[in-house]
Amino acid sequence: MTLHVRKPSAEIVLDDQEENVSMLKIRQRRWRVAFRAIYFTRVLASLTRKVLDHNNGLLRHSRSYIAVNVNPGNDPLETQSFPAVDMKMISEMAREKSFESLRELGGVKQVAQVLESDPKSGVGGNGADLERRRKNLVLSHDFTC
Repeated sequence: MTLHVRKPSAEIVLDDQEENVSMLKIRQRRWRVAFRAIYFTRVLASLTRKVLDHNNGLLRHSRSYIAVNVNPGNDPLETQSFPAVDMKMISEMAREKSFESLRELGGVKQVAQVLESDPKSGVGGNGADLERRRKNLVLSHDFTC
């Protein structure tokens, strides 16, 4: 169906108009989708900035390392080897061969750790370390088996 205008050179075909309208609608939808995508990304960017600005005080004060203060004046050879264990109890346990006393002290591994020895390889250390242990040790080694 054609529309007639007073001027004969200005005929407009209705089918062409329908195609133009449908193309305009498609283009308009694409622009709306693009606008919404851009708007959404801007909203996300502003929200992340707000969150980072809000939490910036917390993040700025946290450290990624730990500092440990060590007093260099302490000589490890001068410290006592057996601070928390009653040496008389260990001495009696060895003399009497008491399993109950051994269990009370925490077992073989705990006693070996307290005496600074290895259950498999025995007592280790250099001469000064062994001399320090002898001075700190109250055990007498002359008990009979």
